[in-house]
Amino acid sequence: MRALIGGNYTDFGPACRVRLNSPIGQRNLIDLPNGAALSVYPNPNRTGLLFVDLDQLGEGMHHVQIDLYNAMGQQVYAQQLSTEGDKLQQQLQLDRGMAAGLYTIIVTADGSQLSDRVVIE
Repeated sequence: MRALIGGNYTDFGPACRVRLNSPIGQRNLIDLPNGAALSVYPNPNRTGLLFVDLDQLGEGMHHVQIDLYNAMGQQVYAQQLSTEGDKLQQQLQLDRGMAAGLYTIIVTADGSQLSDRVVIE
């Protein structure tokens, strides 16, 4: 990966996965540990029951923060948890009164962030 900073390109560094899709402003771009992968389902969501899977975390204890933001950038859900092992499987019960629309979920694990879009119908 190579970045443009202040009009100058940096030297090439290690490859990383970067996803820019957050409506809540610029996010830090962090090399994710072990190529961690985020899955959020069902999407679109009609029931308020949302599943979040985070794979390839690496062994050991991990501190995880799950945040959900509406299209205006307002936080509408937050949860902190700790998990041990290479995988996190978490069930979220969202407020059934949430407005239909596009939301952004940001999962932070040990300081590294992954995000995805969620459609609430």
